[in-house]
Amino acid sequence: MATRSKRLAARLETHNKREGQRAKTRVSLLDMDPDSPEFAAGTHRLCLAIANSPQEAEDQAFVDAISVKLFD
Repeated sequence: MATRSKRLAARLETHNKREGQRAKTRVSLLDMDPDSPEFAAGTHRLCLAIANSPQEAEDQAFVDAISVKLFD
């Protein structure tokens, strides 16, 4: 029984580390001037990071699911 507990603890630790790394990649653009060159460069950098992410398809599916369709 102790071995099973150790395996579970190891899996949980791995999961928590992975989730912790994801949580550090927060996107915040609310305090920037959208007319500045820094804003454009930062937005472009973030878009490239998202597009090249291993979870890109999952992320896009989420955005599509919560987006309001204005034009059909």
